[in-house]
Amino acid sequence: MFITLIYLLQFAADKPWTISETDIYAPLDQNGYAVSDAFHFYLMDAKECRIRIYDSDGRFIKSVGGKGEGPGEFHKLFGVRFEMGLLYGLDPMASRLNVFDEGGFFLTSHKTPPELPFSFPYAAKMVEGWVFFSHRDKSIIWVDDTFENQIVLAEVEKTQSSKDVIVPVAEKPVFAASKDRQKVFVYPGTGKFEILVYDVLSKSFKKPISKDIPPVPLGKTAGEELYKHKLSYLKLRGKQTKPQYPNFFPAISHMVLDADGLLLIFPGVHIWNKNTPAIVLGENGNEAVSRFPTIYHARIMAIVGTYAFVSVYHEGEMGVRRVPINELGRFFQENPNNR
Repeated sequence: MFITLIYLLQFAADKPWTISETDIYAPLDQNGYAVSDAFHFYLMDAKECRIRIYDSDGRFIKSVGGKGEGPGEFHKLFGVRFEMGLLYGLDPMASRLNVFDEGGFFLTSHKTPPELPFSFPYAAKMVEGWVFFSHRDKSIIWVDDTFENQIVLAEVEKTQSSKDVIVPVAEKPVFAASKDRQKVFVYPGTGKFEILVYDVLSKSFKKPISKDIPPVPLGKTAGEELYKHKLSYLKLRGKQTKPQYPNFFPAISHMVLDADGLLLIFPGVHIWNKNTPAIVLGENGNEAVSRFPTIYHARIMAIVGTYAFVSVYHEGEMGVRRVPINELGRFFQENPNNR
């Protein structure tokens, strides 16, 4: 059954309003929407290669883009982002990033590295550039706004295995951008808990954040539970699998920053148990407490001003609701399974 988008915006004094019948036939993910500081909502219409723009009152303004090779057009629209006052639309077929202003007026386009489309959901806009993950080189890279000058920040630990060996530690980007977008926090995939801190303006690494946190055992039992469906699938295809499971989960599964600039760090065991609480640290590595319920971090799609944009399901259809930050705890308590 296809899923259309319903966008619900809850105002403190106004009645909720709904945008429906958008012809978006897929669940809304972090690549398919963006929110500006002025509460403009941008919705990716991949089928028509357009970005739909709604104002802060939920009214449709216009669409930008479209299929083609002209200025601001797309061969294929893969993702939208609103970063530091600009709207970005990624065209992976042309390795091109189209740039618009907040109102959707086309400004320019950039030729991007071929690896960027694969990591665009995780890429972070920084001052004077971007940070992204290169699947080809297994590296986390900073590149300037021209997409020409690159600096390798870290190489993710590589696994040596044949195609029939399962190693349940994903080689994926693990990094987060500071609130001021001048620092990048990078976990290079080593066994110990150590986060590299890269300063974009000085192009140098600062003192890393280290914690003496004992590793959590993984072993055969957790490995088989994590990959039982994959093992069954390979067995049905006649593959002779030789599962290999590391002794411990990776120190960090992923990390994000909350609206206050605190690091929410999820240990590797979070891969297995989604209820594993996050470790909350300040940008200097000190322990802290987040105002936001970290167990529901995946449902918080954006924080703008004093509001959070939270994913919901309404009558089987996925949407977004704007919730005052000070009401998030109560909202999640009343909607614990509305994921």
